[in-house]
Amino acid sequence: MHLFHNDLVCAFGNAYTRALRRYTGLLSGSGLRLLRCGHFDGKVLLIDLRPTLPLPCPSLPSPMTTSPVDLSGRIAVVTGAAQGLGLAMARELARGGATVVLADVQAEKASESAEGLVREGLQARAVALDVTDSALVNDVLAAIVTENGRLDILVNNAGVGQKLDRISELPDHEWDRVLAATLTGSFYCGRAAAAIMERQESGAIVNISSINGQNPAALAGAYNVAKAG
Repeated sequence: MHLFHNDLVCAFGNAYTRALRRYTGLLSGSGLRLLRCGHFDGKVLLIDLRPTLPLPCPSLPSPMTTSPVDLSGRIAVVTGAAQGLGLAMARELARGGATVVLADVQAEKASESAEGLVREGLQARAVALDVTDSALVNDVLAAIVTENGRLDILVNNAGVGQKLDRISELPDHEWDRVLAATLTGSFYCGRAAAAIMERQESGAIVNISSINGQNPAALAGAYNVAKAG
C-alpha cells in the first residue's frame, strides 16, 4: 500500500482497529505523520495523513499583506462567511479594497466577524441570509444593490455537511437538507446575482466546490452530489 500526502482513509465496522494498526505501522519511515483519526457513530475511521516536514509550495502573499488584486470600489457578497473559509475569502476581498457583505444564516456570528474586519481597517458588514429561501435571496441582493448601486462579486460558499450514512439508509430529509443549502442555495444566489450583473454588464460569480465532487467520499452521497453539481 502506498501512502500519499493528504490521504484520507475510511474503514467500516470491524475494520476500524485493523486499519488504524495498518496505517500506524506504515507511517514509519514514510515521511508522513498521523494528524488525526476518529470515528462517527462507530462506523467510520478517518485517518488524515500529513507530511512530517512541510512540503514545498509556491510563494504566497503573507496573510498580513495587501491583496495583489485591486478591488477598490467593488461590492462583494460572500455567503457562508461568518467563519472558516468564507470569512477568509471575505477578508482577502476586503484587503483588495472591496466592500464585502458577509451573508450567513448565523446572523450574530456574521456580525461579529464583520466587526472584526472593520477593526482591521477593512470595509465589511453582515446580513442575515438563508440561501435556501429563494425569495429572501432575491430581496437581500436587491437591497444590497439599492444601497450600493451595484454588485460586482458573488462567492457562493454557503453549504452544510452531511450526517454520514449508507445511501440505502439515507433519509429524504437529510438528502433534501444537504442539497438545499449546498447546491440549490448556490443556484438561487447565482440566478439573482446574474440578473443584476447582466443589467450592469459586468460582474463575477465564484462557486466553491470540493474534491468530493470528483472523488466521492464514502457515506456522504448527498454531499458528494451537491458538490458535483
